Amino acid sequence: MKENKEIENYLIQREFLIREARKSFFDFCHVLHGYKKSWNHIIKLCDVLQKFYENKLLNESGIPYQKLMINMPPRHYKTRTLILFCAWILGQDNFNTIISTSYSDDLATEFSRFTRDEISKQKNLEIDIVYSDIFEKTKVQEGNASYSKWALHGQHFNYLGAGFGASITGKGGKFLIIDDEIKSYEEAVNEIQLEKKFEWYKNTFLSRLEEGGKQIICMTRWSDKDICGKLLADEFESKEWYQLKFEAYNQETDKMLCNDMMSRESYENKKRLMDDEIFQANYHQITVEKKGRLYQEFKEYDRLPTDINTGQILSDRRICFIDTADQGNDYLCAPCGIEYQKNFYLTDVICTREPQEVTETKVCEMLIRNNIKDVLIESNAGGRAFARKIEMLLQDHYKRNDIQITWFTQTENKLSRILVNASNVESRVFYPQSWYLQFPDFARQMKGFMRDKHNKNDDAPDSITGIIEMIDKNTGEVFVNLGIR
Repeated sequence: MKENKEIENYLIQREFLIREARKSFFDFCHVLHGYKKSWNHIIKLCDVLQKFYENKLLNESGIPYQKLMINMPPRHYKTRTLILFCAWILGQDNFNTIISTSYSDDLATEFSRFTRDEISKQKNLEIDIVYSDIFEKTKVQEGNASYSKWALHGQHFNYLGAGFGASITGKGGKFLIIDDEIKSYEEAVNEIQLEKKFEWYKNTFLSRLEEGGKQIICMTRWSDKDICGKLLADEFESKEWYQLKFEAYNQETDKMLCNDMMSRESYENKKRLMDDEIFQANYHQITVEKKGRLYQEFKEYDRLPTDINTGQILSDRRICFIDTADQGNDYLCAPCGIEYQKNFYLTDVICTREPQEVTETKVCEMLIRNNIKDVLIESNAGGRAFARKIEMLLQDHYKRNDIQITWFTQTENKLSRILVNASNVESRVFYPQSWYLQFPDFARQMKGFMRDKHNKNDDAPDSITGIIEMIDKNTGEVFVNLGIR
């Protein structure tokens, strides 16, 4: 009698677990794979994934997010959980279709195979709970032998796994999933490879998304130029993504994300042995550019300094510094704006590779448009000829004699000047809101300039450094007085 009662209780408990796993994604992971209820970050991840699937993950306007970005350290169950999520949503609806991609064909095929194997798993013991107990009607189509592409019973297609950059034709997905697009540090710092990946994402991968479909990007953040970085840098696209971000260790609380997955001792050992850039990217989602870049902060203003009584803009000088293009790959860079109380408020900038006959006119028009009075131009290479041309155009064509043009020969080392003045640039230069959208080439150079590496372009940092030097030396009057004009 007692034995029958125990069996009855077990069957009741078993049925309860099956029902919970059917309606709760975390319970699904807990029942089938022993996910612990002490894994708080996994509970959070599962909750976000389920709400995302059920259209309950809402933005500030109450509209469901259709795009989800997950940034987690390695070995914290992000891929394993995504695989189980795919299996769970196929159980929820056999008509769901999924296309997943990873940095290699092998990894993408494994993702696909593990999802399929989860659905097809057989019991070792009769008391075991497996997928088919939870979703009885969800079965892999017999004879569908491919691990990379397969279907459920009664369907033509449900899942495709392909390496990043592969040809994807003929199939569309209600769910597009990217799981780790970057393989290594070498890829993370290769701008050409990162650009190719983004081009494939937006021109090939996105073309497979069905109307009303959802996207998930799950990866360790490596670079400002990876797919996450490019999407988040876009003013409109960034608002479309819900971002879930985890660090392996929280410095404020002095706690590990999950001691079962990474202990403090293991964390400290990795920190001691790994290159810092790689460690920070892997375990703190700090991109290699942010860790190694010269300028960490860019102050923005929503309005220029203004007299509260008169409403007039406050200004000690309206200035511009011009770094002309020395070689074919160089940019002419000319930031201009307001000097006030030793600070600089950027109002406009030209940063371009266009030929001199084009930039001459554009610079003149920018100076007039921003009411600039003092202009300093490096006369190295063709700078002096450019300065004379600007001066002539302003006087003869635009009839402006109130703009002081000064040129000089720069004899100090460019990189040394940039490094020495970096803290002044961070603390004393203010940019208009959304300046990176207004001036993308200028912003790319400023945000991407690395402290200890070869930089492809340095014209923007050089010109902003020139602005600070111009303010500190009161340049213009000084050079004229020295007879260098």
